[in-house]
Formats: sequence, C-alpha cells, structure tokens
Amino acid sequence: MELDTKIVSKQLLKTLSGEFDLESIRFINLSQLKIENLGDISDCICLEKLDASKNVISDVKPLAKLKQLTYLNLAANSISCIDHLEEIESLKTLNLAGNLLGSFDSLQGLTKLQCLESLRFQDPIQEYMNPICQNAFYKRNVLAMFPNLKSLDGERVTGRGSEVFRLLHELERDVNDEKKSNENVLMTSSNSWTSEGFWDCNTVQSEGGDEAEGHLRDLIKECNKLSSSAGR
Repeated sequence: MELDTKIVSKQLLKTLSGEFDLESIRFINLSQLKIENLGDISDCICLEKLDASKNVISDVKPLAKLKQLTYLNLAANSISCIDHLEEIESLKTLNLAGNLLGSFDSLQGLTKLQCLESLRFQDPIQEYMNPICQNAFYKRNVLAMFPNLKSLDGERVTGRGSEVFRLLHELERDVNDEKKSNENVLMTSSNSWTSEGFWDCNTVQSEGGDEAEGHLRDLIKECNKLSSSAGR
C-alpha cells in the first residue's frame, strides 16, 4: 500500500518504525519524505530522537507534546516560527539549519530550554542557513542568548579549546584594527615593545587570565606594527 507522506499519519509512523504501538517508538527517521504536516507525531509521546529534515514543514506545534525528545533535526524545511519548541524541556540537540528564521527575537523561546547543548542555524557543508546568519553579529548575539551552549553550528563554544578559538578570533580582529589605525605610523628600533620581565615564565604564570591575555594581544599588535614598518 502506497502511503501519503504529505502528512504524518499513524499508519506512516507504524510502517516506518515497525512498531504497532506509537508509544513504543523511541526513534524515527522522516527525512526526505516531502512532509508538509507533522500530524500525528504528537502521539509518539516516548519519542527521544526525531529526524524530520529535508521536508517542507512550516508548523512545529505538534512537536510540543514530545516531552522526552532529546534530539531534533528540522534542517532544510520552511520554518519561520519556532514557537512551542520551548515546551520540549528535555531537548539537548536542535538543528534548524536551512530554514526561514529572520530575527533574533524569534529565538527567544528557545532560551527556556535548560538542557539545550547543541544548536545549529547554518551548515556550510550542506550550504544551509537562515536569514539571521547573514547578520554581522550573528554568532555574538546567539552566544549571548544561549550562554550554556557547548556547540553552535558544529563548532565547540565551551571549554579550553573554545577559549583558544575565541581568543584567536579576537586577536585577528585586533590586528586588523591596528593595521588600519596605524597605517602612517613607523616603529623605531629604539622603542622597547616588551615590558621588563615580560618573558619571565614565573611572571606570566602568576598573572591572572585577563592580564596574560592582554600581554598576548599587545605582542600580536606590536608584531603587526613591525611588519608594516618593514614593508615600507
């Protein structure tokens, strides 16, 4: 029997999962079925993982009753409103890349999800994104809204590795800013560009994180000045 996949029906769920009882379904893959309406998905009250990517879904309200859902992939759909997703309190991983989310205000509801660890709004490999990703302050704004995230768009945003990643980006920005503001400034060889004891390991180790980071910034900036001067 050929099933109509435009709407998620009980029969479709049973056929794809192999389960007779919808409450027994823990995982189901609905990807690439041209689904327009999530229909009876709300009856799968014990569902933990759902892949509904690459469809034409626009209404996510039926997902609100899936209280045990921890993984949700809605990439490549037609979603412009994600109201009701904040009711999925157990959600840890959410993929919304390739949809129609156009404002940071539309994400506000998701900030209520205390368990949320991984969030994706764009996927460069698949060439998926949302309109908000074109904002110059996209990443900064999202991280400010979701300070407890461990991963954003597939990149680690917490832990030691992420701190190095963040610092390098900030240093790159500072170097570029310094280059622009000092195009007409020449460095003289008589100027000392390190403070006394700067290379003393004991001194660096005893400093606070902010002060050590400041020294590293100064070093990068001064190296940039020397490079500009040498180029002339």
